[in-house]
This record gives sequence, structure tokens and C-alpha cells, in this order.
Amino acid sequence: MMRFTQAARSVLLMGTIVASGVAATTLVAHGGPDDSAVLAKASGTEPFWHVNVTRQGIEYSALGADPIKFPYSAPVKAQSRPLSAARIYRLKNKSTYGLLIMNKTSTGFCNDGMSDNKYPFTSTVILQGKVYVGCASSFEDPMVPGENR
Repeated sequence: MMRFTQAARSVLLMGTIVASGVAATTLVAHGGPDDSAVLAKASGTEPFWHVNVTRQGIEYSALGADPIKFPYSAPVKAQSRPLSAARIYRLKNKSTYGLLIMNKTSTGFCNDGMSDNKYPFTSTVILQGKVYVGCASSFEDPMVPGENR
């Protein structure tokens, strides 16, 4: 049995393809998790802002301002609620502290008011003494039919 170290972060997938009566075995290398993949995103309007969460970090951006970057922190769940219902990301770097709060909507979907996009979470960002509200999606949860990702 072959063993791969965590550092290699590789998974080998073996499969058999049958075409025209001929079987061919293929071996495909698949890389491990992509740390740059977006895990969650939140955005709002008036003013326009957005937050992207990846394992490489969390970035808050607003129209006309420089982005603010934070180290990744795993989401914290709300007491007695599953992570799929509510999650809180801590936003903390050397000079700034804040929170990204995502709550599953009770009405089914959140709408950003500017498009027909549907999101499964409402979002609240508290940062630098200001509160921003909007909508959010989590890519770690199963997709809800018709929602915007």
C-alpha cells in the first residue's frame, strides 16, 4: 500500500474507462485543498463593500478604499446553533479588529437589493466603528437550489 505524507497533499484516483470494448486504466494525480479557494463571501451596497474568506486570509474591500487584509480564522458557531445556520469570522490584524457575522435567513433568501441574486445568509460586518449589512454565501455548505454562489 502506498502512503503519501500530508505535505504531499496528493490523492491518487484510479479508474477504468471502457470505450469501444477496450478497457484502459488511468491514474490521475489530484492536488490537495486549494487554500486560495473562496470559502465564504459577503457583500453589501450603499456603500459597496465585500468580504472574501479563504484559508490564505480574509479580505474586506470597499469602493474607493484600500483593501484590509486579515489572517484566516476558522468560523465560530453561534451557541446552540449549527455552523450551517450561523457563523462568525473574527477579523483581526495588527491595527484593526472586527467581525463578519453570517446568519441563515429565516425567509429563505437574502436579496442585495440591486440584483435578482439570492443568498442563503444575511451578513453583518462590524469594522472600524462602522456596521455594514448585506448578504452572504458559504461554499462549505451544500448549495441551496437557485442561490447565487
